[in-house]
Amino acid sequence: MKKLDIEGFLDQERNSLRDKHMHGVVSEDEFRSELISLGERYLEIGAFFPAIYIFGDTQSYEKLRQTGEMALRAKDGVAALMVFDRLDDQSKLTEVVRLICIDRTEDLKAYLTEYAISDSTKKKLFKHFQSFYHGYGFTKGNVVVFKFSEVLQAAHSLGPNYDLIIGNAKGGLFSAHAFHLLGYNTKVCETHRKGRGATFKWLDSVEEADFAGKKILLLDKDIVSGRSLRRIVRELSIYSYAKLDVFFNWGLPYSRLGNLPNEINEAFHPEKLDYGDFYEVLEIIVSKIKAS
Repeated sequence: MKKLDIEGFLDQERNSLRDKHMHGVVSEDEFRSELISLGERYLEIGAFFPAIYIFGDTQSYEKLRQTGEMALRAKDGVAALMVFDRLDDQSKLTEVVRLICIDRTEDLKAYLTEYAISDSTKKKLFKHFQSFYHGYGFTKGNVVVFKFSEVLQAAHSLGPNYDLIIGNAKGGLFSAHAFHLLGYNTKVCETHRKGRGATFKWLDSVEEADFAGKKILLLDKDIVSGRSLRRIVRELSIYSYAKLDVFFNWGLPYSRLGNLPNEINEAFHPEKLDYGDFYEVLEIIVSKIKAS
């Protein structure tokens, strides 16, 4: 029989087993045992996804890990990511990401941003972020959080091209933390829309030498009317910087890029990023977290 035929037959068996369990024909222990047996049969034919769901739902973690290892050897990056994400194994996730990035076998962004950072790593990163925003006097209730994978890739891809990173609080604070974590020169300002304009203040000390001849990247969550960004540009106009770009967490259609000030050379957002070296990002942040 062909793989699809066998998988279809197993699907029918699984549905029948669930019906029996629902109507009390089989006990809880019998249901679990037969379900695991079905998972093993799925695995024998390389049907990774139903095996993942079965072993995950039955908390059969050794079999789940076996499924991940088999998926990794078969270069099924998506299945392997799902397994090691469930197992909260950042080391293995990084190994899978390296395979995906090098072989370019999958749709990188869709899966890497969803599964590549384990829950335990996210918790450590958020603890770092908490220390970062507390240092500027903010609390959890007034900061905006995005996907760590997107802001870390932005920092890794864009950071080397700039001398100074400026995060606009509160929307750009999350991104600013990512650039700061990866070791880039980061300053934070705060703007608030007021009437037809916006207020502005620096939250870090600055001097002319910070800007003179420098390539600067601004960070904010989006652009709507453009008032806040225009106010930042106005504040920077007294300095003779070399270049001014911006990164938004939200691209089209959420950001109205037509409202960009003329002084902005280029606008970046997650959809414009290349995730081909995302495994390097993971290796860097894991080492940063361990060192702190």
